[in-house]
Amino acid sequence: MIATLILATLLSAPSADRALADAEARAARTGKNVLVRFTASWCPWCRRFEKLLADPVLGPKFAASYEIVPITVRERGELKKDENPGWERVMLRLRGAKEQDVPYLAILSAKGEKLADSYRGPEAKIPGNAGYPQTPEETAAFLDLIRRTGKAFAPEDVVALRAYFAAK
Repeated sequence: MIATLILATLLSAPSADRALADAEARAARTGKNVLVRFTASWCPWCRRFEKLLADPVLGPKFAASYEIVPITVRERGELKKDENPGWERVMLRLRGAKEQDVPYLAILSAKGEKLADSYRGPEAKIPGNAGYPQTPEETAAFLDLIRRTGKAFAPEDVVALRAYFAAK
C-alpha cells in the first residue's frame, strides 16, 4: 500500500507551482527567461507549438532563449492524472482573466516577473488567446513577444519565424 502511494506520487505530474519554481531556478542559473506553456493533449494548436519547438532551425533559438516549462491543463478521462495540480490558480495569476484557452504562453523573468504573454482578449481568432498565431495580427503580436523576450532571437530569426507561420 505504501509502495503504491510512493510510486503514484513519483509518477504524477508536479504541481504547477513546483514546475514554475524549478524553471525559474534554472533560468537564474542560465540567464534565460522562462516560457510557461499551458498545453493539453487534445489541443491541435498546442501540437503545432510543440512542432515549432522541435523545428531544427527555430527550436534551438527557443531553447537558447527560454527555460521552457509545459503546464498540462484541462485534460479529460484517464489523462486527467497528467494535469499539473494548481494550474488554474497559476494561469489566472499570469493571465489575469478566467478564460482557459490553450495554448497560452507567459514569459517570465528568472525572478518570476511577468514580461509578456499571448493573451489577446476578444481580438484573437480564438477569443482570448494567440498562443499559436493564426492571423496576420496574431502573428505580429507573437513576433513582438519573441522580439522583446527571446534573448537568442536575432532579427533574421524573427524573419524566419514569420516565414514559418506564413508557410503553415
